[in-house]
Amino acid sequence: MKRRNIYTVILIGGLIFSCDKITQRKSDIAKANVDELLMKAECDSLDVDRRSYYNKLAFQNLQGRQEDSILDTYRFRIADNFFKLNNWEHLKIVVEAILKDNVNSNNLETIASCNTYLGLYYEQRSTNDSAFYYFSKAEKDYIKLRDLEKLCETYQDKAIIQYYTNSFSESEKTLVKAMKIASDLDIKAQKYKIYIYFGLNAREQRDFDGALYYFEKALELVEKGDINFHSFHREYCMNNIGYIFLLKGDLHFARQLFSKALSNKEIEKDPVIYSRLCDNTCKTDIELNKFDKTKSLLVRTYNLRRKLNIIEGQNFNRLYLSEYYAATKDTINAIKYGNDALRLSQEFKAPNDMLLCLKHLGKIDPKNSLSYSKEYIRISDSIHQLERETRDKFAKIAYETEEITQEKELAEKQKSMWASATVAVSGFGMMLFMIARQRIRQKELLLTQSQQEAKEEIYQLMHNQQSKIDEGRQIEKERIARELHDGVMNRLASTRFNLHILNNKTDSKTIAKCIGYIDSIHDIEKEIRNISHNLNNEVFADDDSFKRILVTFFKEQKKMLSAKLHVEMDKDIKWELLKSSQKINLYRILQETLQNAHKHALADHVFVNISNYDEYILLEIHDDGVGFKTYESKKGIGLKNLQARAKDCEGVVHIASTDGGGSTIIVSIPIQKTKPS
Repeated sequence: MKRRNIYTVILIGGLIFSCDKITQRKSDIAKANVDELLMKAECDSLDVDRRSYYNKLAFQNLQGRQEDSILDTYRFRIADNFFKLNNWEHLKIVVEAILKDNVNSNNLETIASCNTYLGLYYEQRSTNDSAFYYFSKAEKDYIKLRDLEKLCETYQDKAIIQYYTNSFSESEKTLVKAMKIASDLDIKAQKYKIYIYFGLNAREQRDFDGALYYFEKALELVEKGDINFHSFHREYCMNNIGYIFLLKGDLHFARQLFSKALSNKEIEKDPVIYSRLCDNTCKTDIELNKFDKTKSLLVRTYNLRRKLNIIEGQNFNRLYLSEYYAATKDTINAIKYGNDALRLSQEFKAPNDMLLCLKHLGKIDPKNSLSYSKEYIRISDSIHQLERETRDKFAKIAYETEEITQEKELAEKQKSMWASATVAVSGFGMMLFMIARQRIRQKELLLTQSQQEAKEEIYQLMHNQQSKIDEGRQIEKERIARELHDGVMNRLASTRFNLHILNNKTDSKTIAKCIGYIDSIHDIEKEIRNISHNLNNEVFADDDSFKRILVTFFKEQKKMLSAKLHVEMDKDIKWELLKSSQKINLYRILQETLQNAHKHALADHVFVNISNYDEYILLEIHDDGVGFKTYESKKGIGLKNLQARAKDCEGVVHIASTDGGGSTIIVSIPIQKTKPS
């Protein structure tokens, strides 16, 4: 019998051991399968579709796998492959899966990388406000991590978004931050990219000399051998420099630069740069009336982009093909490809590219030139205000000089007395109108200010009242403590002393006398229980008043808002380091922005994040609603109040929004190092 039991134990142990080996073997096989699939996905000799297929299989094999340190390593590798293959939708799926599994973790590095990938995804989809939002989140994460190199790259990503939205001055300010980090760390590769972005900003502002300066600085780094992470940076710089000379009209020199870059037979390994060089070569040949290989080369680069899912440059390729057909008198195809270029530019949300296409179509399609002209004027007017505000100081000087010249010309034309009188009367009437309007605005501002002061006074009274309540509680606690010490403790000591006699006498008379003392202990117990109960109620009533106000406010807003409200509040925020005025303004900013989201945004989701840096509190409010045009709304009382409150907090506010693309408001408020008196 014992022997049979021993055999049973051995058999069960063997089965468990074999099951462990089978489980381990399956895990090893799965790991081997993923590694094998990823090797195929990263094989340059395979076509893009096949590589994407293997990358998808690798991701599918990871589904259901238990989370460990290797899982995210694999998934980031898969995400990077999709990024290189321009497979943006699957990139988003992988990154969101990583983010979902790490949303409650403290792995800031993983979350920051996910935010960067999502920013790149929305950048490729021309959803610039969402891209800016995720790059800003990545920026915050890298600041916390003190990862200056990644922070430098994130500044460049934000600068590109600002460049796409024609915010050239803001883009340059962001690039200055990136350049400071790159210079301090002496990162030549980052300095190269920053020079390129400076050059692109200058080019779009028609500052060709400035653009040449930055592109040549980038080329200088390449020629010195300071960067070696990419084998075709020299050709890319030559393409940018050649394009500047093309815009300046020096066609022959531009053609020489493009040909020199294309003479490197290895350039076809980089399809993006190769396609740009070919397209710019064709554009130059069209301007020079050379049409031998123009059409075939443009068709080839277009097919190459379509095959590799390269979005960048497709609209210009179609535009150049339209110009080719126009130059060769094939009007039908010229109009067809011109409209293709316009459609692609609209999909990319690139207003400057749309203007180029409309201008070209107006020339080659006389029947519809009026509609093209109207659309050109509409788009031009819509971006005029933004361009004027973001133009750099050189463009501003040029604009002011032109304005002065126009005023002089106007003064020369108005020499007659009648014209002068008409202008004077008109000016006087306008002045009266402006004065009346200004007075109305001043009254409105005074009324708003008085209401604000009244509300702040009420809040201050409430805060003072709360302080008095807290002071009263403290006094009551001290009183109860005294009662415990002077009353209960004395009674206990007296009872203990009277009962001590039992150590010496145990006769019936003494015991009968002590029974009364024992009963008094029960009374003391009741007294202690009552005092303890009341004291506990007081302790649990004590709380941080301002934090409680915010929690109550968010609960009320969740009931009121039609959109779903998501709130994240850093538990490490030291509210006591904020001044009373800063708390008031922070509360009012939250009220104003959430009320605007409720009334105007038509959003499905509103995200509120209050986080703590070493010296700042950062408030981020983002919605996915209809958005608004910031250049049209900047004079509104709501935005002025928002900016004024941020200024009163000694902080700054950044507002990013586009019509139909949601809104993002970021407010930073400095924290004092010591509690304010």
